[in-house]
Amino acid sequence: MSSLNNLYISQSYQGLLHFGTNQTASATLGIIEDGLGNSLGLYLNNSGDLKTTTSISSSLIETTKLVVKNKIELTGSVDILGSVTASNAYITNNLIVSGTISAYQINTTIESSSVIFSSGSNILGDATNDTQTLNGTIIMSGSSQLTGSMGISANLNVLGNISSSTLSGVGNVTAYSASVNGRLVYLEQPFSQSVNQQLISLEVYTASLNVNFVTSASFNAYTASTNADLNSIHQTTASLNNTTASLNAYTQSNNTNISNLSASIATKFTYTPTTGSNAFVGDQFITGAVFISSSAVNDFNVIGGSIFSGSVRGQVITLNVVSQTASMDLSLGNFFSLTLPTSSVTYLNPTNIQPGETVQLLVKQQATTGSITYPNTLLFATGSAYSASVNPNAQDILSFVTFTTSSIYAVSIKNLV
Repeated sequence: MSSLNNLYISQSYQGLLHFGTNQTASATLGIIEDGLGNSLGLYLNNSGDLKTTTSISSSLIETTKLVVKNKIELTGSVDILGSVTASNAYITNNLIVSGTISAYQINTTIESSSVIFSSGSNILGDATNDTQTLNGTIIMSGSSQLTGSMGISANLNVLGNISSSTLSGVGNVTAYSASVNGRLVYLEQPFSQSVNQQLISLEVYTASLNVNFVTSASFNAYTASTNADLNSIHQTTASLNNTTASLNAYTQSNNTNISNLSASIATKFTYTPTTGSNAFVGDQFITGAVFISSSAVNDFNVIGGSIFSGSVRGQVITLNVVSQTASMDLSLGNFFSLTLPTSSVTYLNPTNIQPGETVQLLVKQQATTGSITYPNTLLFATGSAYSASVNPNAQDILSFVTFTTSSIYAVSIKNLV
């Protein structure tokens, strides 16, 4: 043991311990250093709290409270006489408990043991839609009560009795058993006696036959006669089958004729939709709307005059302006509407010109007006070239007529109010 006796200050100060602040102990943990200012990795305060930056080795550590904020690594055993409170505990090896484990919930991946004893009542699952899967053989030494239905996908082997008041497909077991017993009694007594009497009569009849067929020649003659009768029956049956087959063929032919007649009558009075081209001769009267949809250039082509007792109208198509161009596809309809963009020049480009068309175009201005140009295929009268009205919210109508696929003849009406 070292001692400071008989030493000068210069020989002893480096071995003395002091706070790194060179002050007295306070409530704040202070680092402990030697006389040369070397840190010892220990911190103390005047409350007796101790902190170390490395490890603590001791044969015995006694404390009334141990708080670990990170982790404890133990290489030996731990004896705890009191309780342990932890938010989470992770054990990477075995856990052996000689006492009782009390837990609100236990989640396990695999539960394996030769014998598992569970005293008292137990509940598996906490909801009716939970599924419990048990692999292997289940042996129960007591009784089992099932509330609900049970499906068995394999065989059910019962070594003892089955007790039930009712069975599906049977009904009340007691009433069914009484009915079965009554039928068995009838089978054992009156029915069996009747069968016995009939067997006795059959034996008497057989004995009579034996007397009549004393010789093989008489038996063979009887058999030959029976075969002849059977052959005659077979021939008659074959003739009847042929007659029946002829009758079936005749009936099928009549059915076909009747179907053709029905189709012909239906064609005369009601039009049935068909595919391909169809020709209708005579007057055709259609009650209701007619809808025509196809991908042909001419969806509806009428040869000859047409008279409509109601109005004829077309769909108004709104033209969109893309890159200052309004494309007007004349194959889409006969009525178009164009709103000119403000402060911009819009180029009107008619496409798919067909001879014999009459087309109407409504040109509308906004509060801030725009202008319009068009190709030289759009022909106006000399001195009457069209330019859009410059009044805000003005409306003009252009009427087009075509006779060829290359030119459009046009007139305009401006400033409609």
